[in-house]
Amino acid sequence: MKHGMSQLEVAKALGLSRVRVGQIERKALRKLKNSGKLDKFLDLLDAPISEYYGEEFVRVKQESGE
Repeated sequence: MKHGMSQLEVAKALGLSRVRVGQIERKALRKLKNSGKLDKFLDLLDAPISEYYGEEFVRVKQESGE
């Protein structure tokens, strides 16, 4: 899935209702907030993937076409 998808786009891609996607989103954000990891997660969204997974991961993903 691409970044910045609406709940409706995610719902269609996963075969769920928009309401269910919203429920899952709220539960996930609540868990992140309560664990103290929400700020780290938000930083992850703004950073390049190689910063979190390493250059080797990115190279393998690119070679495999994903």
